[in-house]
Amino acid sequence: MTEVDIQEQSLTEIPASALTPTVTKIEASDNQIQEVKADIAGAANLEELLLYKNKIKTVDPAIGQLKKLKVLNLFNQGVLAKLPWPELGGLGALEELNLAANKIMMIPDAAFAGLSSLKILSINDNRLVRLGSLKPLTSLEELRLYNNNLEEMPEIDAANLTILELNKNRIFSIPSDYFVKTPALERLVMPGCMLEAVPASLATCVNLEIVQLQDNKLTTFEEATWDKLTKLKTVFLQGNPGLTVPISLGLCRGLTRINAPTADNELAETFKKLAMASPDGIYWGSDGAAQRAPKE
Repeated sequence: MTEVDIQEQSLTEIPASALTPTVTKIEASDNQIQEVKADIAGAANLEELLLYKNKIKTVDPAIGQLKKLKVLNLFNQGVLAKLPWPELGGLGALEELNLAANKIMMIPDAAFAGLSSLKILSINDNRLVRLGSLKPLTSLEELRLYNNNLEEMPEIDAANLTILELNKNRIFSIPSDYFVKTPALERLVMPGCMLEAVPASLATCVNLEIVQLQDNKLTTFEEATWDKLTKLKTVFLQGNPGLTVPISLGLCRGLTRINAPTADNELAETFKKLAMASPDGIYWGSDGAAQRAPKE
């Protein structure tokens, strides 16, 4: 295995000497590279291509020839708006793809068509208004799409998904059965959207530990057996003044960090007692003040 470390050298391109069949990893981050050229195909056995913090504008379709590539990091280019999507979608060995902090607005279905090995996908901090179907990503475990302009939930069918971060988008609703396709979900982060209801299917995610839904437009939880979420530890619901929270959520005895939308009802008092009963518990009232459980 040969690794090439050429980060922080003010390079304007990937040197030809790094693009050989013997190279398996190229660390070329924090440079001035503006283009991934066709000669990238020379690194036929490349497994990791790390190019974060450059100035890449274009990526040649030849990247599709890197059939052993497992990690592609194009984080924070500042100017990157599109890629050769069909070729990228043919990288069947890819396990981690980071396109965060760019200027991407639209991604077609073709971008994900063949990525059945992908486990981590980060496209946060872009300008996304349209995202192709993610249903081919059957191995997906972590999905980060926060700080975009999406108006609909991503199309997924991911039995292994544990992390879903969609905060600060323009999503009004979640289909009632949406989370049936994400049974392993542990963390749902969606503050700062425009959600009006919490779907019933979320209650089927029995491994759920963290739910952050603050600063939406929530008014209700759909009817479900919310008390089945025995692993639930953190619930943030502040900034939803019209929200009615089901009594069954107060039966989740694992809750230790809670921010309720109101402090003047019986359920809010139940939440407070749950948090105070845990050695590391914290309860935030509607005024935002934190109350910590007494140390033993």
